[in-house]
Amino acid sequence: MGVFLAFLSGVLAGAFVTYCFALRDADVGRGAAKAVTKRAAPTCDIAVSGLFVYPIKSCAGVAVDSALITPRGFEHDRLYMIVDANRRFVSQRKCPRMALIRPTVTASGGLFIATDNGKFELTPRTKGDTVIVTVWRSDCAAIDQGDEAANFLAEFMGMPDVRLVVRCQFLGAIWICVMRNGIDLFSPFFFFVFSFLQLISDECVREVEPGYVTPRVYQTTFSDGYPFLITSEASLTDLAEKVGRDISMNRFRPNIVLKGGMGPFDEDYWETLKIGNSIFTLPKICSRCKIPTVDPEKGTFDSDNQPTVALRKFRRAGQKVLFGQNAVCARGEGMRISIGEKVTVESLHLVRKV
Repeated sequence: MGVFLAFLSGVLAGAFVTYCFALRDADVGRGAAKAVTKRAAPTCDIAVSGLFVYPIKSCAGVAVDSALITPRGFEHDRLYMIVDANRRFVSQRKCPRMALIRPTVTASGGLFIATDNGKFELTPRTKGDTVIVTVWRSDCAAIDQGDEAANFLAEFMGMPDVRLVVRCQFLGAIWICVMRNGIDLFSPFFFFVFSFLQLISDECVREVEPGYVTPRVYQTTFSDGYPFLITSEASLTDLAEKVGRDISMNRFRPNIVLKGGMGPFDEDYWETLKIGNSIFTLPKICSRCKIPTVDPEKGTFDSDNQPTVALRKFRRAGQKVLFGQNAVCARGEGMRISIGEKVTVESLHLVRKV
């Protein structure tokens, strides 16, 4: 009986994976079909002008010349997170001084952290105290990085109970392999692996929020909701004019910044982008919290509450203010994106989701 149930679950799992792939491919195909009914896509040159990774969630970003696309976003992006005594994520919303924590991933895979108080180099723990941490409504498995890292960050942040954790990678990597590459229906091993991963998937996999992308296909690490955020220089320039002073792009914490033949907020209507040889879909405009009001050079909230005040006047949807585009990679994992890479708008949205 047990063997029969295992076989049946494997067959159903395989059918489900095939269905997911069909939907995923249709996401790109449908976009191309819709393009003929929408306003024309820009034909002028658009290129990548900035690439950023954020090794620790809500800390300073690292500008890079090129970045590797992984199933969860750029390599090294938001692999680490600072949590409080309840093991819930801490961000600049609560501690704006986190903007002054400058982490980088070393060539050997270690984590180097610099603050105004000093420097700390961490050899990541891949085994040890596994804990369940919370990012918004998601519970995830993570590994505590020890007292020394915790004490270094706690002293700088003025928060005595914080801990540094790294995301568990192994189970999530198996889940990715199964979901992205399909299941060998003649391998009992995969029957049991898939069933097991389904039971613990909430802990090892953070799926992109449902309702905007194909379910159970895209995932992220410790980012708020999506593996990529795309912004444009044209939109930032327009916003800065309305604010009446320069606004730095790093307030919005993008992964990919674009420049070229595009107007302010043209990206609101983009559905599918080709960046180099990779395909990205932009399912949703990014609604912004108060983090853009943090001065990234001072680690304090701006007293004039900008740029949120300006955004409320012309980039508002209900109680939300909007800037940037949430994105997923539909095709191109394992490829690299580089500064100067050509960008082509493949299709446009008929109705924009926010």
